[in-house]
Amino acid sequence: TAFVELAVTSANVWGKDGQVLLQKARGSFAPYRIRNRTGSPLFVWSDDDASRDSKDTSAIKVTNDQTIDWRFDDWKTMLEASNLCVPPWEALRGIPVDREGEFTFSLRPRMEKYADRLLCVVSVEDNVKIVTLRSMYLVENQTFYPLERMLVDHTGHPVSLEKIAPGQDYALPIEAVTQNRIRLQPDQGFGYRWCSSIRFDDLITKKSLTIGCPHNDQQEAPFRFQAWAQSDSNEPGTR
Repeated sequence: TAFVELAVTSANVWGKDGQVLLQKARGSFAPYRIRNRTGSPLFVWSDDDASRDSKDTSAIKVTNDQTIDWRFDDWKTMLEASNLCVPPWEALRGIPVDREGEFTFSLRPRMEKYADRLLCVVSVEDNVKIVTLRSMYLVENQTFYPLERMLVDHTGHPVSLEKIAPGQDYALPIEAVTQNRIRLQPDQGFGYRWCSSIRFDDLITKKSLTIGCPHNDQQEAPFRFQAWAQSDSNEPGTR
């Protein structure tokens, strides 16, 4: 696997075990919340019928950046499995939600040189388990400045632009991790310019990068970011 964190954070892959099930929310209290930060709509449905797929009427669509409430019907159904599908990849089975942690899944078919990965982060807030689904490439703003994040294509043409407030983060869409490059700068009002575009390959190869945003006044020091990557030596594309 290869996963990348920008700024002053990194995620650890904990494993793939655990009992699983995501069930459509009913009643006034839902002990689970599903957050979709994959960059694409996804579908979730119960695994009570192995022949079902994301086109089945029981599959629930969760749009990007949407959060929905879920609950288990009873203890018996908690022993069943749930399915998750993020088009255009094949469905995944066995999404762990029974304990806190971070769990990674390979997505098939492989579209690029590196395998696309889904990260499932389970945390607890007010006795509710928050299940966040995202890519493994995270930009976290731990500065005191609002940051601007730009995705560009291989020609350098802007694809999307977004601001990240201090203390907030941004997960790249799964398909953008290998298809696009990223550029950062502090809010334009501070007089800094965009850093050079950062490729996923650069992070995997160099493991750690210092990124500088030059100031319009050449006498001022550049604004610097730290980026690093963790890779799995067993992953053929990242040895």
